[in-house]
Amino acid sequence: MNQEHQLLWQMCPKTKTAKGLLRDAINVFQKDFGNISSFINVSQTSNSVLNKLTPDLKNLGFAVETGKNKESQINVPVLYGRNGIPLKNFEADAYSSTEQIVIEVEAGQATINYKFLKDIFEACVMDDVKYLIIAVRQEYYYRSQGRHVCSRDFDKICDFLDTLYASNGIQMKLDGTVIVGY
Repeated sequence: MNQEHQLLWQMCPKTKTAKGLLRDAINVFQKDFGNISSFINVSQTSNSVLNKLTPDLKNLGFAVETGKNKESQINVPVLYGRNGIPLKNFEADAYSSTEQIVIEVEAGQATINYKFLKDIFEACVMDDVKYLIIAVRQEYYYRSQGRHVCSRDFDKICDFLDTLYASNGIQMKLDGTVIVGY
């Protein structure tokens, strides 16, 4: 593996750092970096990455999505109806209810289709969520108009979040967001 290729992560806002279970979750990505690196495994899906991380995330106490059927999904409530029954849920790839952390793993198109913005929006409206971890490829290669293009997803999302947090243009409900570049 190229020595330049390493796991990258950034906490936003930059006035905070990852501690406790947030740091433990980052360490899971670090531990499995050789198996999930987007530089080596260029065609892997987000589900493939999540599957490789699942045992270690479960050991930390995260509930982890194990499939696409209803019983395998992790639903986090957004709206409640009568008698406190959830009316609306959003799905998460992994969730720690005790530490209020949601993890979303993206493979391709995290920036092209603005999937990361959907992840941020959903985490902001979920009940009992304080932190979001979004894992993205450091580089994503795709074809556009007959040519190969490289999107530096990790850098683009970090720049976007730096601007969002620094501007105070939108009040974030989240105490912090961690971007992990694998």
